[in-house]
Amino acid sequence: MNNKRSKLKVWPVVYGCHSSGALHTELAWNYGTDIFMTTFAAFKARRGRPRTMYTDRGVQLVKAGEYINSEWDWDNLEEAAAKEGITIRYCPPGAQWRDGLAE
Repeated sequence: MNNKRSKLKVWPVVYGCHSSGALHTELAWNYGTDIFMTTFAAFKARRGRPRTMYTDRGVQLVKAGEYINSEWDWDNLEEAAAKEGITIRYCPPGAQWRDGLAE
């Protein structure tokens, strides 16, 4: 993705299990839906496919998408998850306490 003399900025994607409290971390080299789906595929390959996924909509991603041509697409994420039988549940905005372990 880059040469030896340059630096690559990455973001951690942390998955937490609501049953056991276990954590799994993957690194994303971009802030888009496609890269998240790549890290999610790596997570599923190692840990198995979850039935339900809890998340918030990422206020910074939603707001940024209003101003710029964002690479983040929640509909694309929901379609891909539905094809595999994964239900996605969202925490309502302004109710971080409802997100539980994800926060």
